[in-house]
Amino acid sequence: MRDRRACSVLRNSTVRRPHLSSTDAGQSTSTDLEEAKMHADRTVQNRAAACAAELPRSEHTHQFTGDWEVWKVGGKVFMLQTSMPGEPVVILKADPSDADTLRASHTSISRGYHMDKKHWITIRPGADIEQALVDNLVTESYLLVVAGLPRQNRPVDPDTFSFLPSAD
Repeated sequence: MRDRRACSVLRNSTVRRPHLSSTDAGQSTSTDLEEAKMHADRTVQNRAAACAAELPRSEHTHQFTGDWEVWKVGGKVFMLQTSMPGEPVVILKADPSDADTLRASHTSISRGYHMDKKHWITIRPGADIEQALVDNLVTESYLLVVAGLPRQNRPVDPDTFSFLPSAD
């Protein structure tokens, strides 16, 4: 997988994750713990959405049925977000060999939820998912889709990820 660092949103800031010490846990209600967990869980989705929004000609839409959020470039999907039972997830396109490596090295990455299991991955919240990894995976998914577009419809050159001159 190429190290693309295309997304700059939040790169220089820290996303604070709720931390409950053993003494805090005794004082918190079950609802407080669930809300803190859901807030922490959404940091992966929020980071992925912010990164996707920065990519040239990225479109954010919603599926007509269900609670799926969809990001496209050139009319083709490169990222999906939804909630599996109990946890929000991000689903991204991935090179099959990269996908195998990612699944083997990250417990929070699995096969694509409701997608082709070879070409898509699912990212669940977890301690092994860093912000830079989310940025790189979103950008790589975008570039894989861009590479499949007709050359004249590509907003960027997927090989160099340089911005192409506008046809306007």
